Amino acid sequence: MSFFGKVKQATGIGLDGPSSYSRAFEKGVLLGNCSGAAGMFRDAASKLEREGDSLLAARARANSFLYAFLAKPDASMLAPLRDALVQVPEIEQIGSQSEFMQTAPLAEELNVRIVESQIPESPPYAAVTGHDRAKKAMETILDRQLVLYRIAPLPGEGPLVDSATGRYYWHHGMSSYNSALANRASSPSEAANYAVAAAQAFQQCGDNERRAAVEQMAINLQVRRTCWICHREMQGLGMFI
Repeated sequence: MSFFGKVKQATGIGLDGPSSYSRAFEKGVLLGNCSGAAGMFRDAASKLEREGDSLLAARARANSFLYAFLAKPDASMLAPLRDALVQVPEIEQIGSQSEFMQTAPLAEELNVRIVESQIPESPPYAAVTGHDRAKKAMETILDRQLVLYRIAPLPGEGPLVDSATGRYYWHHGMSSYNSALANRASSPSEAANYAVAAAQAFQQCGDNERRAAVEQMAINLQVRRTCWICHREMQGLGMFI
């Protein structure tokens, strides 16, 4: 390579679209520089659009969103990344320039994560609805291992980032747990049943910390005592007792 060719490759100045696209891999992806790769793919997409190569431009844009997300995962980036990926049938495997993968599974995974990102933490009845929606969305990808969950987790997404089945049961457990919270004041017995269901779901997905907590919750909710003043029976240790 000539001196000026080396300068172009080093700076990116003067490179055409395909060369800029290759440079994003060589100076970004293959060096583990996700943030740098995102910027270089974005520049390559602009050049490719101007040159009329809309197909490679779409792939460059998808890679730009992908590596920006990998560099700094954020829930606000889920929908733009999904929208960019659905524009191309395949894309280079993460960290590779020569191996390819289908984009449809990634887009479907992102659809689920978008639903998950909308789950409210409170009040409990709203959280129940959110986790039920996420559980329903997860049904579409139950037959696969997860990809982006594992390498780019988001704050608050919870554990179990390898298996869609594990996350399905985790959402089932969280829905039942919040149902227990929503009902414990009005019906401790019904709340205890929800807590038992939550414990079973957490056991299925291997979340032992939450399983132990809701098992104790179920035990406490079933405790009955007679008030020594009014002689009425009360139920729910820590609430009415």
